Amino acid sequence: MIMSKSDQTTYPKFARYVRYSLPEKAWMMFDVDYPQALWFHHSLGIESLDVARGVTLGILATVLSVGWRARSHAWNLIRSVAVRTCGGDVRRDLRPDARDLGLFAFSFSALYFVAYVASDFAIGLRGWVLNFRYLMPIWPFVALCLGLGLARLVAAGGFLRWAAIAGVVLFCGLSALSTIDRCRPAQIEANWERPGTSTRWFARLIVLHFGDAPEKMARVVENIERTRPPEVQEELLELIGRGLRTYGKGDGDDTKTRARNVLYRRTLGVLAERARPEHRDFFRAIGG
Repeated sequence: MIMSKSDQTTYPKFARYVRYSLPEKAWMMFDVDYPQALWFHHSLGIESLDVARGVTLGILATVLSVGWRARSHAWNLIRSVAVRTCGGDVRRDLRPDARDLGLFAFSFSALYFVAYVASDFAIGLRGWVLNFRYLMPIWPFVALCLGLGLARLVAAGGFLRWAAIAGVVLFCGLSALSTIDRCRPAQIEANWERPGTSTRWFARLIVLHFGDAPEKMARVVENIERTRPPEVQEELLELIGRGLRTYGKGDGDDTKTRARNVLYRRTLGVLAERARPEHRDFFRAIGG
């Protein structure tokens, strides 16, 4: 669990999917989402969220400094595009501006931030670390900004040079140590032979991908019945039927959810008619 009890009290809406206002979503990205995405997870006995917030603010400051230094390149490009749009002639060579690495990295980072904050997309429950994968696309470009910004600090010499070096060493060391702190060498041998997936998770993915498409799901079930051994068929089809009943239960809170639940129930009906007789009980109606 990523959240501490204090975090749940501060952000009581973490426990469910909600729509946040634009300012609230922007604030949470730097106060909660990206600090938790660093995933120190209270390792080494430290207050990880506070440390991660400090690291996030340092990263943000470095990214903004790269954007500030690239402002002349950005202005030249914007002005030239505006002139050309209005039918004017642009005589300036724009290649040095367009090829500026700092402008490229900062522009993507800023556009991603605006797109994420302005959309109604949410990463989902923050208590499950895999949900943070939706925040990952920005990191390669943030890394470019960090490299450019830290290189400038190191080149400046003096206190800034040593502060930049110390910051990088401390951050990398903390990340490495917190990862090692969670490692369990005694489980390596057992995990090496552990399957990479499970029938339960496979059935869940099938339901989420095809559950609202009755005809596609019917073809999936036909393929399972044709190609899988009998014991695998029973386990997999029973889980699919259980998943469809679980996801199709109730009406939902909005039009989209209600429509999807209707399709899940319709898929159950189609499978109850088209599956082999010995498997039809797996797709009994909700409450049946």
